[in-house]
Amino acid sequence: MKKTIEATDSTPEIIIDKENQKISIKGKIIPENPIKYFAEISPIIMEFYNECDNIKLEFELEYFNTSSAKYLFDLLKKFEDKSKVEVIWIYENDDEDILEAGQDYEELTGLKFVFSCC
Repeated sequence: MKKTIEATDSTPEIIIDKENQKISIKGKIIPENPIKYFAEISPIIMEFYNECDNIKLEFELEYFNTSSAKYLFDLLKKFEDKSKVEVIWIYENDDEDILEAGQDYEELTGLKFVFSCC
């Protein structure tokens, strides 16, 4: 069963795929109010995390603003059982900023990241 939260001009598409134990987040994260946005999506993601044995968290981000970066980091820190989470960080070949952000998150959170260039 899949649940989709549609993308907007300022928020990414989020697909929660229970069958494959995977969450995909794709697009831009530039909400007008990042506190409100992350307060809405964090419980959904954490509920999924708590229901699964292992999850893949796939990010394919075009851009995220500075204020969203902090809340994204806070979300990643919530995954206490790091062995149960694999983060797949997809970035464009020439997008060093997104790649470096993923590398920073990997180092700061202790989560296992797999980097994939498209």
